[in-house]
Amino acid sequence: KNKLRLVMKGKNKGKDNYQYKGEDASYNAKHNEVRKELGNPKQCRLYPVEHKNRNYQWANISGLYKRNLSDYIELCVSCHMFYDHSRNRFNKNLQKLGYV
Repeated sequence: KNKLRLVMKGKNKGKDNYQYKGEDASYNAKHNEVRKELGNPKQCRLYPVEHKNRNYQWANISGLYKRNLSDYIELCVSCHMFYDHSRNRFNKNLQKLGYV
């Protein structure tokens, strides 16, 4: 039993899993994948100096929620909420910082 577990370890993950849905995955599934691959966010990329000791989240840059890890950025909760409500204005700032 343990030998089989060791042989199969890691072979049923991601695209190899029979339940993998690709771009049809849910919002939560995509965010969980980002957190799993990139880890927990540790800073606000827009204002790293001013926003210390806060909670941070992965924010989707394009708003299309693709399965592309480069389409996510670390933001504090307040910047993330503001970003989601004013994405076009924020994208100009992200371009200046080199994220888009």
